[in-house]
Amino acid sequence: NSADGQEITALVNFFAESYSAGSGGSAREDLVLAFKNSSVYAINPETREVKKLDTKGLGCTAPSSVKATADGVFFANASGVYLIDKQLQVRFIGRSMVGKWHDNVNLDEIWDHAVGHASARDRKYQIFLPVNGGTVASQAHVFDWSRMQDEGHPGGWTRWLNQPFTCGASQDETEFWGTTDGRVVVEVDGWVDDGVAIPLTVTHKAFDFGLPGSRKTVSHVVPRLRAIQDCSSVQMSVAADLGTSFTNMESFDILAADAKKIAQERLSIPAASRKCTFLQPKLEHSTLDENCTLTGLDFVVSLESSKGIKEPGRDSESE
Repeated sequence: NSADGQEITALVNFFAESYSAGSGGSAREDLVLAFKNSSVYAINPETREVKKLDTKGLGCTAPSSVKATADGVFFANASGVYLIDKQLQVRFIGRSMVGKWHDNVNLDEIWDHAVGHASARDRKYQIFLPVNGGTVASQAHVFDWSRMQDEGHPGGWTRWLNQPFTCGASQDETEFWGTTDGRVVVEVDGWVDDGVAIPLTVTHKAFDFGLPGSRKTVSHVVPRLRAIQDCSSVQMSVAADLGTSFTNMESFDILAADAKKIAQERLSIPAASRKCTFLQPKLEHSTLDENCTLTGLDFVVSLESSKGIKEPGRDSESE
């Protein structure tokens, strides 16, 4: 549709699902998606049928962010990252990253320097971004869509720091990236520390424990972690009632005997943060050549009455 006066910012081939009245089920439809600044069109090359998708006035303003996968097409604009699924529904998958997106990403440079890469092996979409006023990519926002098929699960985001990548490619089970200084980097047996530890920081959403209008006493948190070797100086901290200041708890180690299974550590919440309506946990670890994964969090929670008196019994909440 040239009448809208917008230029085409990206084209991508995509197999969508369409309902077939004759068969009573769905059929694969080979389409071309045409992205503009504030709209997206689906084109059937055989029938020449053109359908404007319901994007609520959004399009693609980062042309190199567009990547097609078996589960949908990812794209980005100044408001964040979106996914067009196989039913041609536009989903705002970047909602949980809005704060980081608007505070850190140099949105004036995403047209030229925001680059997407989709790893079919890991089912991760990586978008390499210029941040903090920079004009070349130096950080990646990474979306894991492997659990999106689970009912009600939105997928998950992480940030990779110090990622000066301009492009990515996959061959069989190997991932390749091109860097801003002209090198090609290949991943071999996972990420390996190169003289300096790769820091891990997991900042979880704030928990309301199912009762956003009630105050609670949260006495303990139990992080569950998986490790492939000893891990030292794992640090947990919490922030109460949507505050930005986190209070550290006692750091702990994962010993060799625990490293072969899911390790658990019961930590006492600092007194200043125990009585709260919302509680936000954070885990940090940055020891050289030590890798651990946070697999879950348990909390020991008691509700308080309207007079601030603890109600009998304790409830345990898990994530």
